Amino acid sequence: MFLISLFRKKFYLETSIKKRIQICIGFSVAVGLFLLIFQPFGMAYGHRLTVFEMSLGAFLICFSVMFTFSVGLFYFFPAIFQKEKWTIGKEIALALLNVSVIAFCNILFASWAGFIAFSFLGLLEFEFYTVAVAIIPMTILISVKKYLEAERINQQNILYKEKEYKEEINKETINSFLQAELNTNPLPITFSPSFLLPKLEKQSNEVPQIAQEVVEVLEIDTNSSQQIEKNRVVCIPTENKQENFKLEANNLIYIQAADNYLEIIFLENKVLSKKLIRNTLKSISELIEKDFPQFFRCHKSYLINLHQVKHLSGNAQGYKLYLFYGNEPIPVSRQNNSIIKQKIEIFTKKHV
Repeated sequence: MFLISLFRKKFYLETSIKKRIQICIGFSVAVGLFLLIFQPFGMAYGHRLTVFEMSLGAFLICFSVMFTFSVGLFYFFPAIFQKEKWTIGKEIALALLNVSVIAFCNILFASWAGFIAFSFLGLLEFEFYTVAVAIIPMTILISVKKYLEAERINQQNILYKEKEYKEEINKETINSFLQAELNTNPLPITFSPSFLLPKLEKQSNEVPQIAQEVVEVLEIDTNSSQQIEKNRVVCIPTENKQENFKLEANNLIYIQAADNYLEIIFLENKVLSKKLIRNTLKSISELIEKDFPQFFRCHKSYLINLHQVKHLSGNAQGYKLYLFYGNEPIPVSRQNNSIIKQKIEIFTKKHV
């Protein structure tokens, strides 16, 4: 049960062709050097090849076989080598396949070299010898791979935790900096957070992208706020631009023209109020209607907030609008008779 459980454990699968070739070379060199240095099994005597030639032959056989199975199979049959399904058992099976084929090729080579006579017993004997020679580097290789994989995972976890910690520290630093900056310098409607970027980067040298992300979020929030503000506040220009009149769109009831003056009827603290400014209705109606579609110049002398219309009366000869605030009806020009009902239907549904 222990072995079965061990064989089913996940094992790191090298997916780089270059590294797999390097492993083939390294393993083959280890086998060749072992034979050359230690000269086991009496390989220095009784055959026509020198020890170096025998070691070189073993190296070439080992490399050819390992390249075929470890690189060739991996490249042409990727379904067999799935990284997420690779286990210790599969790694050992691949290693034993390599060793078994290497042993078979080695006995043919040894028979040709006159080292042994080819026979079934000789084949078994050489299989044993080959496994005995290969078991040490194979065990070391698998152990090293397992250790390196464990170290790699451990290092990744450490780096991830360090990055997460640094990002958290930098976010806290940036948040504290922003809070202090905003408390010291309240932001106007036209504020663009881009000017904070150099300061934020100084606060976040280790993770500078956080500063950019904060600025982007602030830009989005600020642009949204500016758009809301734009849609909420009406600015009515006067001939003296320093005296422009601003108020919330919902509080503007209507504007009535009187020669070169405008009488603005609006709500102030829920009380109907009036303000007189110098300008013409023609000069401001297009400006207001462009940004606020709920405003409509229903008459040459009136620009009205359709959200404030309670109901429409009259006929094609003359319509009048009655408002939620004020008792005087607002006249509608005959040229607007064809569209006034449609506009009221659209905008009065939005009145709360």
